[in-house]
Amino acid sequence: MLRAQRQAISNPTCGELKRCFLDKKNTYLSEVKKAKKDHWNLFLENESPTSIYRAMAYTKDSKVERIPQIRGRNRSLQSIFEGKCTAFRETLFPPPPHAPPSDWEDYSPLPSWEWPILTREEIEEACSAEIKGKTPGPDAISQEIIIKAYQAIPDLFLKVYSALFTTGYHPRSWRQATGAILKKKGKEDQSAPKSYRVISLLNCLGKVSERIIARRLGSLAEASHLLHPTQIGGRRQKSAIDAALALTTLIEEQRNSKRVTTALFLDIKGAFDHVAKNQLLAIMKNLGLPTNLLSWTWSFLNERKLRLAFDGQVQHFSEVETGIPQGSPTSPILFLIYIRDLFPNLATRLFSYIDDIALAVSSTSIKKNIRILEREAAKIFSLGERNAVEFDPGKTELVHFLRRYLRPRDPLRLLNGATIQLKEVVKWLGIWFDRKLDFKVHISTRVNQARSAFLRLSRLVNTERGLSPRAIRQLYIACVVSVGDYGA
Repeated sequence: MLRAQRQAISNPTCGELKRCFLDKKNTYLSEVKKAKKDHWNLFLENESPTSIYRAMAYTKDSKVERIPQIRGRNRSLQSIFEGKCTAFRETLFPPPPHAPPSDWEDYSPLPSWEWPILTREEIEEACSAEIKGKTPGPDAISQEIIIKAYQAIPDLFLKVYSALFTTGYHPRSWRQATGAILKKKGKEDQSAPKSYRVISLLNCLGKVSERIIARRLGSLAEASHLLHPTQIGGRRQKSAIDAALALTTLIEEQRNSKRVTTALFLDIKGAFDHVAKNQLLAIMKNLGLPTNLLSWTWSFLNERKLRLAFDGQVQHFSEVETGIPQGSPTSPILFLIYIRDLFPNLATRLFSYIDDIALAVSSTSIKKNIRILEREAAKIFSLGERNAVEFDPGKTELVHFLRRYLRPRDPLRLLNGATIQLKEVVKWLGIWFDRKLDFKVHISTRVNQARSAFLRLSRLVNTERGLSPRAIRQLYIACVVSVGDYGA
């Protein structure tokens, strides 16, 4: 039919037919354009507190691209789905560091740890309507369904979760997850598996139990010695800005005392995925934590299964040896417990946010700072080997905070032989720290991001149609001001 249509239009004797066809085609395209415009205007006019953010999301330049060929462990490019899954698993889910199993025969928890029975208030809070689940896990049960089910049968929920809570058991069906593969921004080599991140979609029924455990451990962290005082991330009422502000305050105080500060920024390799289960249980055992908590942790981390999903295809379930699953409410607090023994009494100031660590030392000499940092970094690296924790040398950075320009010299040498060169600007916790500490790079970056968000916002309104002034003001504060003010 298309061939006949092209032949008829290209025939010089069919001029009238050609003009008629072009008129109908233009009319059709105009009607489609008008229908899209009317639908968009109607969508903006029927605004709601949630739809305005969806409208803002529509302004982003997004396109669906298939995952290209992925380079496997043997440097060969994988083009089929199963080959890509194998390459992702080998790189993104490597076996965690080896740690010997602990002996549990004569274990008895310390009586100082309070671990009361599960209460109705905890269940109600974990199933609250304030918790919005976006995408369900493999069981396809969303958070909205759990909210309605709890409202219908609250006593049954309390009975079931109390039994699991008391015995310390996490059902096997809740240990399954779907891993969605997403591209990282700013990565040039799209064939490298590390240019992608895995978002684990866990079963929401299991998240109820995980949420209760996370909140209890969070309360213990604030009221006891469960975590080291320098561990800021993953705790209540503490943010990345608090850690960045503490580092900035130290630098300014030492500068006023005519002392120069040098900071070494470390990153724990793999973070959650490299947690050794046996080592985590051994640490919890040394702390004397309750037996049912340790039993739940062992059940939660044991025999986990994952299936990868991308390009419209879903892999079959298979076991994964990753330590702590990404996306679980308990992952941050369990990871903080896992690395709590990395922070001894050092001759440097230490700032930690989840897996990002900064060692800062101040003196009258840069060479003295380098010597101190080399010695103290060697201690942390030795503790890392002892506690099955690895550091990523590619993300280790060094900066001297002083106003005058300093030529790159006197590099810092780590225990593993890696050499860390001096940098002028370092990005830590989303903030750009420069040697002068005037934050010009950070301000320029945030202003450009805020300007981009503002231009996208301007597409949702004009002098005749679009969102209401109240909705525009709400989006401006949430999507433009918050971007520009980050770190202010």
